Amino acid sequence: MAHEITQNDQVLLHQKAAWHGLGMVVQEELTPLEALEACGIDYGIDQWTLTATSPDGKSIIEVPSHVYNMRADKEIPMGVVSANYVPVQNRQMAEFCEALGEVGKVKVETVGTIRQGKKVWMCLKGEEFNVANGDTIFPFLLVSNGHDGSSSFRVTPTTWRAVCSNTLHMSIPREDTGQLADAAIVIRHFGKVMERIEEAKMALAQYADRRERFAEIATKLVKVEVKREDVQRFFLESYTEDFSEIPMNPQNLKEERRRNKAMSAYNSFTRRFDDERNIAGASAWNMLNAYTGLVQHDQKTRGADDDQRVERRVESNLFGLNQARTQAAFQRALAVVA
Repeated sequence: MAHEITQNDQVLLHQKAAWHGLGMVVQEELTPLEALEACGIDYGIDQWTLTATSPDGKSIIEVPSHVYNMRADKEIPMGVVSANYVPVQNRQMAEFCEALGEVGKVKVETVGTIRQGKKVWMCLKGEEFNVANGDTIFPFLLVSNGHDGSSSFRVTPTTWRAVCSNTLHMSIPREDTGQLADAAIVIRHFGKVMERIEEAKMALAQYADRRERFAEIATKLVKVEVKREDVQRFFLESYTEDFSEIPMNPQNLKEERRRNKAMSAYNSFTRRFDDERNIAGASAWNMLNAYTGLVQHDQKTRGADDDQRVERRVESNLFGLNQARTQAAFQRALAVVA
Protein backbone atom coordinates (compact mmCIF):
# COMPACT_ATOMS: atom_id res chain seq x y z
CA MET A 1 0.00 0.00 0.00
CA ALA A 2 1.22 3.53 -0.77
CA HIS A 3 1.00 4.66 2.85
CA GLU A 4 3.28 1.73 3.80
CA ILE A 5 1.21 0.83 6.88
CA THR A 6 0.97 -2.96 6.89
CA GLN A 7 -1.00 -5.28 9.14
CA ASN A 8 2.09 -5.42 11.36
CA ASP A 9 2.22 -1.63 11.82
CA GLN A 10 0.28 0.75 14.03
CA VAL A 11 -0.29 4.49 14.25
CA LEU A 12 -1.56 6.44 17.25
CA LEU A 13 -2.85 10.00 16.91
CA HIS A 14 -3.87 12.50 19.57
CA GLN A 15 -7.26 14.02 18.75
CA LYS A 16 -6.62 13.76 15.00
CA ALA A 17 -8.42 12.04 12.18
CA ALA A 18 -6.91 8.65 11.40
CA TRP A 19 -4.27 8.60 8.68
CA HIS A 20 -5.71 6.95 5.53
CA GLY A 21 -8.53 5.72 7.78
CA LEU A 22 -5.99 3.71 9.78
CA GLY A 23 -4.57 3.96 13.27
CA MET A 24 -6.08 4.60 16.67
CA VAL A 25 -7.18 8.04 17.87
CA VAL A 26 -6.93 8.86 21.58
CA GLN A 27 -8.39 11.87 23.36
CA GLU A 28 -6.17 11.86 26.44
CA GLU A 29 -2.60 13.12 26.46
CA LEU A 30 -0.14 10.26 26.78
CA THR A 31 3.51 10.22 27.73
CA PRO A 32 5.87 8.76 25.11
CA LEU A 33 6.16 5.46 27.00
CA GLU A 34 2.39 5.27 27.46
CA ALA A 35 1.89 5.99 23.77
CA LEU A 36 4.44 3.34 22.81
CA GLU A 37 2.61 0.70 24.84
CA ALA A 38 -0.86 1.84 23.80
CA CYS A 39 0.22 1.69 20.18
CA GLY A 40 1.55 -1.84 20.64
CA ILE A 41 4.98 -1.12 19.17
CA ASP A 42 7.11 -1.87 22.21
CA TYR A 43 8.95 -4.55 20.28
CA GLY A 44 12.68 -5.21 20.45
CA ILE A 45 15.25 -5.65 17.71
CA ASP A 46 17.40 -8.80 17.91
CA GLN A 47 20.47 -9.36 15.81
CA TRP A 48 20.77 -12.79 14.19
CA THR A 49 23.94 -14.34 12.84
CA LEU A 50 24.15 -14.58 9.06
CA THR A 51 25.29 -17.71 7.25
CA ALA A 52 26.00 -18.60 3.62
CA THR A 53 25.05 -21.94 2.12
CA SER A 54 26.76 -23.57 -0.84
CA PRO A 55 24.63 -24.28 -3.96
CA ASP A 56 24.51 -27.99 -3.14
CA GLY A 57 23.52 -27.26 0.49
CA LYS A 58 26.41 -29.29 1.90
CA SER A 59 28.53 -26.43 3.20
CA ILE A 60 27.43 -23.65 5.55
CA ILE A 61 29.70 -20.86 6.75
CA GLU A 62 29.10 -17.86 9.00
CA VAL A 63 29.24 -14.31 7.61
CA PRO A 64 30.91 -12.37 10.46
CA SER A 65 30.86 -8.98 8.70
CA HIS A 66 27.06 -8.61 8.83
CA VAL A 67 24.04 -9.52 10.95
CA TYR A 68 20.30 -9.66 10.38
CA ASN A 69 18.17 -7.20 12.35
CA MET A 70 15.02 -9.07 13.36
CA ARG A 71 11.80 -7.75 14.91
CA ALA A 72 11.66 -9.87 18.04
CA ASP A 73 7.91 -10.09 18.71
CA LYS A 74 6.95 -11.37 15.25
CA GLU A 75 10.33 -12.52 13.91
CA ILE A 76 10.01 -10.22 10.90
CA PRO A 77 13.29 -9.49 9.09
CA MET A 78 14.15 -5.80 9.25
CA GLY A 79 17.31 -5.80 7.13
CA VAL A 80 20.93 -6.88 6.78
CA VAL A 81 23.31 -4.50 8.54
CA SER A 82 26.99 -4.29 9.42
CA ALA A 83 28.16 -6.28 12.42
CA ASN A 84 29.12 -2.92 13.98
CA TYR A 85 25.52 -1.69 13.77
CA VAL A 86 24.05 -0.78 17.17
CA PRO A 87 20.22 -0.88 17.24
CA VAL A 88 18.31 1.79 19.13
CA GLN A 89 15.30 0.05 20.62
CA ASN A 90 11.83 1.61 20.45
CA ARG A 91 11.69 1.81 24.23
CA GLN A 92 15.02 3.66 24.29
CA MET A 93 13.60 6.14 21.79
CA ALA A 94 10.51 6.62 23.98
CA GLU A 95 12.70 7.15 27.05
CA PHE A 96 14.65 9.75 25.08
CA CYS A 97 11.35 11.52 24.31
CA GLU A 98 10.36 11.31 27.98
CA ALA A 99 13.55 13.16 28.87
CA LEU A 100 12.70 15.90 26.37
CA GLY A 101 9.39 16.37 28.14
CA GLU A 102 11.33 17.24 31.27
CA VAL A 103 13.08 20.20 29.63
CA GLY A 104 10.12 21.73 27.81
CA LYS A 105 6.36 21.46 27.56
CA VAL A 106 5.92 18.81 24.89
CA LYS A 107 3.20 16.22 24.35
CA VAL A 108 2.80 13.25 22.04
CA GLU A 109 1.00 14.18 18.83
CA THR A 110 1.55 11.00 16.80
CA VAL A 111 3.43 7.72 17.22
CA GLY A 112 3.74 4.95 14.71
CA THR A 113 5.60 2.56 12.46
CA ILE A 114 5.61 1.78 8.75
CA ARG A 115 7.05 -1.00 6.58
CA GLN A 116 6.42 -3.80 9.07
CA GLY A 117 8.09 -1.82 11.84
CA LYS A 118 11.27 -0.94 9.95
CA LYS A 119 10.61 2.77 10.48
CA VAL A 120 9.34 4.24 13.75
CA TRP A 121 8.64 7.81 14.82
CA MET A 122 7.29 9.99 17.61
CA CYS A 123 6.09 13.52 16.99
CA LEU A 124 6.04 15.77 20.07
CA LYS A 125 4.12 19.03 20.05
CA GLY A 126 5.26 22.13 21.94
CA GLU A 127 3.45 25.33 22.87
CA GLU A 128 2.21 27.34 19.91
CA PHE A 129 2.87 31.06 19.49
CA ASN A 130 1.64 33.89 17.25
CA VAL A 131 3.88 36.02 15.04
CA ALA A 132 1.15 38.09 13.39
CA ASN A 133 -2.61 38.55 13.33
CA GLY A 134 -3.93 34.99 13.34
CA ASP A 135 -0.60 33.59 12.10
CA THR A 136 -0.03 30.74 14.55
CA ILE A 137 3.13 28.63 14.63
CA PHE A 138 3.05 25.13 16.13
CA PRO A 139 6.50 23.85 17.14
CA PHE A 140 7.22 20.12 16.98
CA LEU A 141 10.03 17.71 17.65
CA LEU A 142 10.06 14.81 15.22
CA VAL A 143 12.05 11.86 16.60
CA SER A 144 12.52 9.05 14.08
CA ASN A 145 14.52 5.86 13.79
CA GLY A 146 15.04 2.97 11.39
CA HIS A 147 15.77 -0.70 12.00
CA ASP A 148 16.62 -1.71 8.42
CA GLY A 149 19.98 0.01 8.08
CA SER A 150 18.70 2.84 5.87
CA SER A 151 17.89 5.46 8.54
CA SER A 152 19.76 7.03 11.42
CA PHE A 153 18.30 8.02 14.77
CA ARG A 154 17.17 11.56 14.04
CA VAL A 155 15.73 14.45 16.05
CA THR A 156 14.27 17.28 13.98
CA PRO A 157 12.91 20.46 15.59
CA THR A 158 10.34 21.72 13.12
CA THR A 159 7.25 23.90 12.93
CA TRP A 160 3.87 23.90 11.27
CA ARG A 161 2.29 27.18 10.20
CA ALA A 162 -1.50 27.12 10.52
CA VAL A 163 -2.04 29.64 7.72
CA CYS A 164 -0.69 27.49 4.90
CA SER A 165 0.64 24.34 6.57
CA ASN A 166 4.23 24.95 5.52
CA THR A 167 7.18 23.73 7.53
CA LEU A 168 10.23 25.63 8.78
CA HIS A 169 12.89 23.99 10.91
CA MET A 170 13.58 25.98 14.05
CA SER A 171 17.08 26.95 12.98
CA ILE A 172 18.78 29.80 14.79
CA PRO A 173 21.43 32.01 13.12
CA ARG A 174 24.90 31.74 14.61
CA GLU A 175 25.99 34.94 16.27
CA ASP A 176 29.43 34.92 14.64
CA THR A 177 28.47 34.25 11.01
CA GLY A 178 24.74 34.94 10.77
CA GLN A 179 24.39 31.56 9.01
CA LEU A 180 21.67 29.16 10.05
CA ALA A 181 22.72 26.25 12.21
CA ASP A 182 21.51 22.78 11.21
CA ALA A 183 18.54 22.08 13.46
CA ALA A 184 18.44 18.32 13.00
CA ILE A 185 20.47 16.00 15.22
CA VAL A 186 21.49 12.83 13.35
CA ILE A 187 23.00 9.84 15.14
CA ARG A 188 24.24 6.89 13.09
CA HIS A 189 23.95 3.36 14.44
CA PHE A 190 27.65 2.87 15.04
CA GLY A 191 30.04 3.35 17.93
CA LYS A 192 28.82 4.64 21.27
CA VAL A 193 25.27 5.32 20.11
CA MET A 194 23.66 5.61 23.53
CA GLU A 195 26.32 8.07 24.70
CA ARG A 196 25.55 10.28 21.71
CA ILE A 197 21.84 10.05 22.48
CA GLU A 198 22.60 11.26 25.99
CA GLU A 199 24.53 14.16 24.45
CA ALA A 200 21.52 14.92 22.25
CA LYS A 201 19.33 15.17 25.34
CA MET A 202 21.67 17.79 26.73
CA ALA A 203 21.72 19.67 23.41
CA LEU A 204 17.93 19.75 23.29
CA ALA A 205 17.72 21.01 26.86
CA GLN A 206 17.71 24.42 25.18
CA TYR A 207 14.60 23.51 23.16
CA ALA A 208 12.42 26.06 24.94
CA ASP A 209 15.03 28.79 24.40
CA ARG A 210 15.28 27.87 20.73
CA ARG A 211 11.51 28.16 20.41
CA GLU A 212 11.60 31.63 21.94
CA ARG A 213 14.47 32.69 19.68
CA PHE A 214 12.64 31.42 16.61
CA ALA A 215 9.55 33.39 17.66
CA GLU A 216 11.70 36.52 17.96
CA ILE A 217 13.13 36.05 14.48
CA ALA A 218 9.72 35.39 12.94
CA THR A 219 8.29 38.47 14.64
CA LYS A 220 11.23 40.51 13.36
CA LEU A 221 10.57 39.32 9.81
CA VAL A 222 6.91 40.34 10.16
CA LYS A 223 7.97 43.91 10.98
CA VAL A 224 10.16 44.30 7.88
CA GLU A 225 8.13 45.76 5.03
CA VAL A 226 9.09 44.69 1.52
CA LYS A 227 8.33 46.34 -1.80
CA ARG A 228 7.16 44.58 -4.93
CA GLU A 229 10.63 44.70 -6.44
CA ASP A 230 12.01 43.08 -3.26
CA VAL A 231 9.48 40.28 -3.62
CA GLN A 232 10.33 39.79 -7.30
CA ARG A 233 14.07 39.75 -6.57
CA PHE A 234 13.61 37.26 -3.74
CA PHE A 235 11.67 34.88 -5.99
CA LEU A 236 14.16 35.20 -8.83
CA GLU A 237 17.16 34.48 -6.62
CA SER A 238 15.46 31.61 -4.82
CA TYR A 239 13.95 29.94 -7.87
CA THR A 240 17.17 30.22 -9.88
CA GLU A 241 19.15 28.67 -7.03
CA ASP A 242 16.64 25.89 -6.31
CA PHE A 243 15.42 24.93 -9.78
CA SER A 244 17.07 26.47 -12.82
CA GLU A 245 17.98 29.64 -14.66
CA ILE A 246 14.96 31.35 -16.20
CA PRO A 247 15.38 31.99 -19.95
CA MET A 248 14.11 35.53 -20.50
CA ASN A 249 14.34 35.16 -24.31
CA PRO A 250 13.71 31.47 -25.08
CA GLN A 251 15.59 30.20 -28.12
CA ASN A 252 13.97 26.78 -28.38
CA LEU A 253 11.04 24.73 -27.11
CA LYS A 254 12.96 23.45 -24.07
CA GLU A 255 13.82 26.95 -22.93
CA GLU A 256 10.26 28.09 -23.56
CA ARG A 257 8.94 25.32 -21.31
CA ARG A 258 11.41 26.30 -18.58
CA ARG A 259 10.29 29.90 -18.80
CA ASN A 260 6.60 28.95 -18.71
CA LYS A 261 7.21 26.71 -15.70
CA ALA A 262 8.99 29.55 -13.90
CA MET A 263 6.20 32.00 -14.72
CA SER A 264 3.61 29.56 -13.39
CA ALA A 265 5.63 29.23 -10.17
CA TYR A 266 5.94 33.01 -9.90
CA ASN A 267 2.18 33.45 -10.29
CA SER A 268 1.57 30.88 -7.56
CA PHE A 269 4.15 32.59 -5.32
CA THR A 270 2.67 36.09 -5.75
CA ARG A 271 -0.86 34.78 -5.31
CA ARG A 272 0.10 33.34 -1.91
CA PHE A 273 1.83 36.58 -0.97
CA ASP A 274 -1.23 38.67 -1.88
CA ASP A 275 -3.71 36.27 -0.27
CA GLU A 276 -1.91 36.48 3.08
CA ARG A 277 -1.39 40.25 3.19
CA ASN A 278 -4.28 40.58 5.63
CA ILE A 279 -2.47 38.23 8.01
CA ALA A 280 1.25 38.93 7.67
CA GLY A 281 1.19 42.15 5.64
CA ALA A 282 3.67 43.06 2.90
CA SER A 283 6.46 41.71 5.08
CA ALA A 284 9.60 39.63 4.77
CA TRP A 285 7.80 36.92 6.77
CA ASN A 286 4.97 36.82 4.23
CA MET A 287 7.49 36.77 1.38
CA LEU A 288 9.38 33.87 2.95
CA ASN A 289 6.26 31.82 3.57
CA ALA A 290 4.89 32.50 0.09
CA TYR A 291 8.03 30.91 -1.32
CA THR A 292 8.20 27.99 1.12
CA GLY A 293 4.51 27.37 0.43
CA LEU A 294 5.35 27.19 -3.27
CA VAL A 295 8.19 24.76 -2.64
CA GLN A 296 6.35 22.54 -0.18
CA HIS A 297 2.85 22.48 -1.64
CA ASP A 298 2.55 23.92 -5.15
CA GLN A 299 5.41 22.23 -6.97
CA LYS A 300 4.54 18.85 -8.48
CA THR A 301 5.73 15.69 -6.73
CA ARG A 302 6.21 12.45 -8.59
CA GLY A 303 4.48 9.26 -7.48
CA ALA A 304 2.37 6.36 -8.66
CA ASP A 305 -0.79 7.73 -7.00
CA ASP A 306 -2.00 10.53 -4.73
CA ASP A 307 -1.04 8.70 -1.52
CA GLN A 308 2.52 8.15 -2.68
CA ARG A 309 2.86 11.73 -3.90
CA VAL A 310 1.66 13.07 -0.53
CA GLU A 311 4.10 10.87 1.37
CA ARG A 312 7.06 11.80 -0.82
CA ARG A 313 6.19 15.46 -0.39
CA VAL A 314 6.04 15.15 3.40
CA GLU A 315 9.35 13.29 3.50
CA SER A 316 11.00 15.90 1.29
CA ASN A 317 9.58 18.76 3.37
CA LEU A 318 10.95 17.29 6.60
CA PHE A 319 14.18 15.59 5.60
CA GLY A 320 14.94 16.04 1.93
CA LEU A 321 15.37 18.52 -0.87
CA ASN A 322 12.39 20.71 0.03
CA GLN A 323 13.74 21.06 3.56
CA ALA A 324 17.08 22.26 2.19
CA ARG A 325 15.31 24.72 -0.11
CA THR A 326 13.22 26.01 2.79
CA GLN A 327 16.31 26.58 4.90
CA ALA A 328 18.04 28.43 2.07
CA ALA A 329 14.98 30.66 1.63
CA PHE A 330 15.01 31.38 5.38
CA GLN A 331 18.63 32.47 5.10
CA ARG A 332 17.81 34.78 2.18
CA ALA A 333 14.95 36.35 4.11
CA LEU A 334 17.29 37.01 7.03
CA ALA A 335 19.68 38.70 4.61
CA VAL A 336 16.87 41.04 3.59
CA VAL A 337 16.39 41.98 7.25
CA ALA A 338 20.13 42.53 7.67
